[in-house]
Amino acid sequence: MEAARALTPSFVIDEFSEFTENRAAIASIGSYVRRLAAIAAESRLRGEEVCDQHMPVSLFALRPPRSAVPPLVLLGGMGPLAGANSFARACEMFGESREIVLLQACSIPDRTRAVLADACSPTGTSSEHAAVVLALEAGLREALRHVTSARTIDVITLCNAAHAFLPEVSARMPGDVRMLSLADCVVDALAQRGGGPALILSTVGTRVSRVFTRPLDTSRIRYVEPSARVQDELMRAIYEGVKALDWDIAAAAGANVLENVLAANPGIGCIVAGCTEVPEIIDLLKQRGSSALRKRLAKIEVIDPVELALNAIACNGRAA
Repeated sequence: MEAARALTPSFVIDEFSEFTENRAAIASIGSYVRRLAAIAAESRLRGEEVCDQHMPVSLFALRPPRSAVPPLVLLGGMGPLAGANSFARACEMFGESREIVLLQACSIPDRTRAVLADACSPTGTSSEHAAVVLALEAGLREALRHVTSARTIDVITLCNAAHAFLPEVSARMPGDVRMLSLADCVVDALAQRGGGPALILSTVGTRVSRVFTRPLDTSRIRYVEPSARVQDELMRAIYEGVKALDWDIAAAAGANVLENVLAANPGIGCIVAGCTEVPEIIDLLKQRGSSALRKRLAKIEVIDPVELALNAIACNGRAA
């Protein structure tokens, strides 16, 4: 364990933004997203792939003069747009009642690639797996280092696929760190609702590692997943679309996914956005999709794991 920690990479923060008022923190996200879009556009013009790891490592901190409830750490950057929007959502939800720190740890290696490398490894655990665990630990420790409030710290790791690695990371965290599981939040929410099975839309990494489906099977909660062909198109919508901030690809590939998956599963009760890019795709299609698709989406509940986790933290804060 000590040898592994000695190899833990450190994070060099490229950009640091600190605020005392939540309105200023929320406003900063708009300019940050525009910078992300500019970086992505320049990369596309050069014919380069746009990925999380090409974006700057950034830290945003809301530090109100007085806070009455435990601080919140968001580990984002996987992808960066989702992290930015989650920070803005948290600042809006909690106002200036708590310190909120977002680390956009964009340099963390791709989680899906690590999961697939594990599947091909004779031991079941690849070097890519170890690299992701070490990077997640380093990112969390760096984010925690920037918390100034001296009390229990709530933590949400915003990437769903990263939850395949979190048990190892959680075991290395201090005792005053309270890490919320997006998967547990989803299982709790689905256990309380009736209707048809949940449609799980996630990356291949989340799907292969069974971040959601394993606990759903344990709880005997019904769900469906896309076919292999539709899953490939979903990955295109996520990686070449939202992560690359290419909204034309996100809309076209996303429409193919939703139209096919809803036609194949007319009885679904809800959609679980099992990737932080999926809510972006659905919101985009509610504006740019066909009339029939917009009407269909308007009638389906979308369960956002990050939203559930933020609500759970709000409840924890009231009880604290």
